[in-house]
Amino acid sequence: GGVAFGYLALLFPFGGARHPAFTQGGWVAAPMAAAALLAVGAALLVRRWAAGGGWGQRHSLALAGGALVGHTAFGVLANGETAADRVSLTVLGLVTAALLALLARRTDRPSTPAGTGRLQR
Repeated sequence: GGVAFGYLALLFPFGGARHPAFTQGGWVAAPMAAAALLAVGAALLVRRWAAGGGWGQRHSLALAGGALVGHTAFGVLANGETAADRVSLTVLGLVTAALLALLARRTDRPSTPAGTGRLQR
């Protein structure tokens, strides 16, 4: 979530800015390069974590869910022009987080073979 939020904050002009990260002229390339480095660094970390052998469905869900919630949180700050915008985006973020939590609970359950009633180990 933090990487998604930071990536968007570096690239999206917000808070009355006309260019990314409140830059002007040739300095516009600096936040773009920082965003690229952030994305590459995150990709390398995820690749290393996933190759470690302990990566499962919940890790993938947390990765995707973090990006969704980080994106929505940035939208509240950057795109919420009115109170109604901010409230609706906040509600959307909370609903997203709740649905992700439900999905995480579902992926955490051990599976049962059909017709046996016994849990697999």
